[in-house]
Amino acid sequence: MTVALVLVILKVFAWKQTQSVSILSSLVDSGLDILISLVTFISVRASLVPADHDHKFGHGKYQAIAALGQCLLILASVLFIFYEAIMHYSTRQQVFQPELGISLMVVSLFLTLLLVGYQRFVYLRTESIAVKADSMHYITDIFTNLLVITSVYFSSILQLNLIDIIIGLILMFIVLYGVKEILSDALAILTDKELDEVLKEEIRCLILSHPMCLGIHDLRTRDSGTKKFIQFHMELDAKLSLGNVHHIDKEVTEKIERIIPSCEVIIHMDPR
Repeated sequence: MTVALVLVILKVFAWKQTQSVSILSSLVDSGLDILISLVTFISVRASLVPADHDHKFGHGKYQAIAALGQCLLILASVLFIFYEAIMHYSTRQQVFQPELGISLMVVSLFLTLLLVGYQRFVYLRTESIAVKADSMHYITDIFTNLLVITSVYFSSILQLNLIDIIIGLILMFIVLYGVKEILSDALAILTDKELDEVLKEEIRCLILSHPMCLGIHDLRTRDSGTKKFIQFHMELDAKLSLGNVHHIDKEVTEKIERIIPSCEVIIHMDPR
């Protein structure tokens, strides 16, 4: 949110000095970034609230809901950028002080690259879909900044405004592909889609590797956004004591938690 606010201040100054429509569109997009980052901030905080009486499985799906909202905002910003590129071409508006505008947009590009790199680091550590969606929007900003820099250069020096439309189209297809991936991840969480088959098979093999396990059935999994839920029926010798069964439950649960740190395991013990 702080980076987005700094970018807005930079771009307000750049637009006032250059009167570039491309910089204006980038300014509006950065204003939207503040809103999206605020949504991410609120959703991540809400999703980390521990399970309570009304939400016994936690609040992780708030992140998926926020990701869906961010996808809509990203699509809106991309359409706006494309619209502004066309308008800039049709009006052929003169750009003042292009060197200043380009310099400020290069600074903006550098700050955005640093932010995207940090968000990538955070996502790899947390697997937060809200952070991933927010990062996707800032990745579009990288292309937006490149678009604006190119636009200001060609518009003011070479008088080739058509480059706006070409880059705008490329930008739209790149962003739409990223939005598709985020939508897929968010819907998978909201609809309780099973975990990846490779991961499920790894869990199955791990359970069966326990020397007392005689078989498993009804393995079910889902992802809540902040935690993965794994439940199954484990078949054991009917003559085992309750104490032994409890000990086996604990051992298997700890094994699964070692390969999936943020998870909740529910085991129903069945006598063979």
